[in-house]
Amino acid sequence: MRVNFRVVPMLIAGLTAGLAGLGCQAATATGPGWGDVPKGDDAGDPGDPGDAGEPPGPVEPAPEDADPEQVFLEEVLPLLDDRCNGCHADAARAPVFIDLDYPYVSFLESGVVVVGDPAESTILTWGAHRGPAWEADEEAIVADWITLEGAVEPEEEDPPVDPPVPGGDYETSPQAIVEGDNVVELDDIGLPGAELRFLAQRVALGMHMSRITLYGGDDGLSVTHPTIITHDGDGVRYPDPDDRFEALELVVPAAGTAILAENNLLVDFPLDGELSISFASRSTL
Repeated sequence: MRVNFRVVPMLIAGLTAGLAGLGCQAATATGPGWGDVPKGDDAGDPGDPGDAGEPPGPVEPAPEDADPEQVFLEEVLPLLDDRCNGCHADAARAPVFIDLDYPYVSFLESGVVVVGDPAESTILTWGAHRGPAWEADEEAIVADWITLEGAVEPEEEDPPVDPPVPGGDYETSPQAIVEGDNVVELDDIGLPGAELRFLAQRVALGMHMSRITLYGGDDGLSVTHPTIITHDGDGVRYPDPDDRFEALELVVPAAGTAILAENNLLVDFPLDGELSISFASRSTL
C-alpha cells in the first residue's frame, strides 16, 4: 500500500444526486486552497470562473513510473481547488469530496473516482452543471492521473499465517470441572500416581482456578511448558491464548508437591466445558 493515513469520514453520500439537486456556482476561494467560500452575490455568475484566476496550463502526461500521490498533489489538487472549491468546500452548497487533512486518500475514496477508468469517473463525466465544466487540457490532466492510479500494481501481501496453537505433545483426557476441589490424574500421559489439583469457582468472567498444584506421584516428575486447555460442549479445544506457562519447568520429587500457579482465570469458560492439561515434555525421575 502506498499510503497509510487515517481517513476521516466525509460528506460524500449521494454525490451524483447531490450535484444534480444542489447545483454548483463558480466562486472565488480565499486562502491557499479549499478555504472559506464566499456567499450570495460574491459567489459570481454560474458557469463563470469569475475571479478564481486562470487554471494551470497543460502539462506533459506523467511518466509511467511517477508517484500517483505526488501527481495528484502537484497537478490535480490545484485544478480541483480552482474549479470545484467554490461549491464543494461547503457541505451546505454541494457534496464535499476532499478532506484537506488527507486530500489524496479522501478524494480516492470519495466515490467520484474510478481508479484506472476516467470514462467512469464522475469527477470527469458530470460535465457542465451550475459550476464550470473542465477545459480540455484540465480534463486531460485529471484523466491522466486516474489512468496512472490504475497502472500501479498493489504490493503483494504475505498470506495470513495462523498463529501457533499452544499445547504440548502430552495431553490429559478432558474432564468436567466442578465447584471446589478438582483432581486431574496424569497416569494416562506416563506419570503414574501424579496429579494436578486445584480449587475451582464459577465467577462472572468464567472459571477461577486457585492453588494449582502438581503432585509428584510414585516416581516424581519433570515437566515443561504446561498448557491449560478448555473444551467446549462441541469438543472444540481452546488452549490458553496467552500461553502463560510457556517458559515454566517444574521438577517434583516422589510424593512431593509444587505450585504451578496460585491463581488462573479461564475467561468465558462454558457451563458444559471441560478441561485438560498438556506438557511439551514430561518424564519420571
